[in-house]
Amino acid sequence: MGCAPPPSWASSAPRSAPTPAWTSRPTRSSSSSTAWPPRSTPARSPPASTPSTTPTRAAWSTPRPAICRCSSGTPTAPSAEPTGPPLGTGGWLHTSGSVPLGAGSSAVLYTDGLVERRDKDIDEGVAALERAFAGSTGTPDIVCDRLLRSLGITAAHDDDVAILVIQNPVRTGHDAELFHNAALELHGGTEAAPRARAFASGVLASWRFSPELHDLGVLAASELVANSLQHGTPPMRLRLRRTDRRLIIEVTDGDDHLPRRRRAEPVDETGRGISIVATIASSWGSRRTPGGGKAVWCEFALPRG
Repeated sequence: MGCAPPPSWASSAPRSAPTPAWTSRPTRSSSSSTAWPPRSTPARSPPASTPSTTPTRAAWSTPRPAICRCSSGTPTAPSAEPTGPPLGTGGWLHTSGSVPLGAGSSAVLYTDGLVERRDKDIDEGVAALERAFAGSTGTPDIVCDRLLRSLGITAAHDDDVAILVIQNPVRTGHDAELFHNAALELHGGTEAAPRARAFASGVLASWRFSPELHDLGVLAASELVANSLQHGTPPMRLRLRRTDRRLIIEVTDGDDHLPRRRRAEPVDETGRGISIVATIASSWGSRRTPGGGKAVWCEFALPRG
């Protein structure tokens, strides 16, 4: 599931030999925010810790690998069609899509080993999962355990299982202030770059970051915008997001050629933007967007406390 990606999550599987998630017998992990881990490679999706107004973006395979539950508790399967072989098999292209996940909603993503049985139709397993998910409450880690028990998954299970529970809790008061989202449409021209810098500076100042983080954020936004203005095509958009753990800066444009970090020669006047971003940010990446175009992003880890 690519993606990035929302709020609270936990993944689980029967205890067994630890291997990476979405391969055979993945191990348990949990966190208070999504960590679709971006590394400094241009094929990653940004973290999915986004405000509740932002849909979750993902790529998936057969069978229906996601079930969403709105704040009322009713589970539904996304209408997006399967897009190919299982993720992680290598050598395949997968299309991403958007699934709304509003405040108070949750979702469960899973591999077919959770719902498929040799003596039953797979739709029966999916229906059983929907029923179990509808009545499951608690933290993502607790929900994972309850779903595994409800589906009869034990250490003796004869198939590989991976399960990921995502929650987008309702936030009020001080907690709500920790989640912000601001965007600026870029129309090109000589004023686009200084306008983007001024916008980023104003937004980051309003979020009361330290002077160092403010300056690094403005620099990253400036370099990403400059890269898009030089190599991308309209429409262009600068977006800044803040969660309780990360500052994410993203620029989208209409060109689908993904950037790559390269070494600029001392005499080169250009070609250093992505290298600068990769150096100052915690991580960076890029992805193609639905309908054409790309998004290039970076993130900064926020100090705790």
